[in-house]
Amino acid sequence: TGHPTDSSSSIMQPSRQLTARLPGYAALLRRVGQQASAPSVSAAAAVSSQQQQNQRLGPLAEQPALPRCPLPGTVAPAAAAGLDPVSAASAARQTQTASAGDGTLELTARPCPNQLRRDLVSLLGAEAPVSSSMNVITLAHRTRNDMSGWSTQVQEEREELTEQFVAAAAHLCRRLRAAGYWCDFIDPTSGRPMESSGGTDTLFETDERYRSLGFDIEDLGCCKVIMHAAWGARVFVGALFTNAPVDHPLLVGLAASA
Repeated sequence: TGHPTDSSSSIMQPSRQLTARLPGYAALLRRVGQQASAPSVSAAAAVSSQQQQNQRLGPLAEQPALPRCPLPGTVAPAAAAGLDPVSAASAARQTQTASAGDGTLELTARPCPNQLRRDLVSLLGAEAPVSSSMNVITLAHRTRNDMSGWSTQVQEEREELTEQFVAAAAHLCRRLRAAGYWCDFIDPTSGRPMESSGGTDTLFETDERYRSLGFDIEDLGCCKVIMHAAWGARVFVGALFTNAPVDHPLLVGLAASA
């Protein structure tokens, strides 16, 4: 098993699994904000009516067509676009520091496999709704460096991707919680849930249970490294847990817009 290697496809749903390819964490932050702030049909109709009225009243009555996008070219401030200030700042840094071929982000949502399901209470804590249908979202980011070794470059890239993952995962969790679902993600530095109390268990990216999520774990003797089916050891992986369905409009929208 493993992730699909056909880069021409941005969305796949075999057996209730959803996979989307995005340019990077910054793109994920933007698209989550866009999905959350997309106007409804009734709102769009109201905008059209307002535009027609302004045309009749002349240039003195001209106003921005979308109140959430008052800047030229219907550009919205970060808060209006659905990004909180911290996520917006992170997205800006990621956009500024990204370079050509810097990586691809692969988002995969799937039902929690049995190998992980039996450990949910010890991993996430008693407040997690483990009795409901729990799903796992993995964010796999292709890296510039081979992560099986250690160097200053590898360490710096890992630190950058850790910061970016935390910002993106926190934003995605906030959106799913706002929709009425439970959601939390694993802190890559501690292996523990970021916001829940957690239990006695941890989940680092070299944990053997990642095999049940489509990755391989290679034992190098001195250490272990997670392997992606297409990218090998050039990958950084993080995980979120939620009882939101795999076909939730927010997740489907991310894949459809990828």
